[in-house]
Amino acid sequence: MGAEEERLLLRTSGDPLERMPSRAVQQALFFAATGLVVGIATLRDSRGLRRVVELRGEVRELERRNAAMARTNEELAREVDGLGREPRYLERAIRAELGYVKPGEIVLELGSGKETDRGPPPSRPLAKREGTR
Repeated sequence: MGAEEERLLLRTSGDPLERMPSRAVQQALFFAATGLVVGIATLRDSRGLRRVVELRGEVRELERRNAAMARTNEELAREVDGLGREPRYLERAIRAELGYVKPGEIVLELGSGKETDRGPPPSRPLAKREGTR
């Protein structure tokens, strides 16, 4: 085979490096194949996809509970602030929590008219009497 025939053969068959796809195309094909394999593995494993859905639901529930606790925290912070600043607020809280009344006051407890399962009323006194402990 002569030099002329060799050049003709190379020209017709083409350079193998010229026929290969570019580096970007190779990377795209690699990532597509990898994604396809991971996707099939995830779908095949029912726990994988199901677990993702369950975890997303748990995240939503935890976010909802977190927001509710943040609101409660703000309310309690306002209450603490009021208890420290205003004597009337503190007095109202003591009266509500402990059932205290001022001398001469009459307390009327009005129910809602509905039966409840709260049991009997508390047995603590509504007023502190002078001279008793």
